[in-house]
Amino acid sequence: WQAARLQLLTLQSWLLDAPCSLPAEAALCWRAPGEQLGEAAAAGVLVG
Repeated sequence: WQAARLQLLTLQSWLLDAPCSLPAEAALCWRAPGEQLGEAAAAGVLVG
């Protein structure tokens, strides 16, 4: 996972790129300075 790259496509979609193929689920979270952690997006992702 250290070599995985996250690419934001739009404000509501993103792509996780990794050097190998494996099924995975990922959740993207965001936090503005001084605010509580909020979930920006969650999706099942097939990497590869």
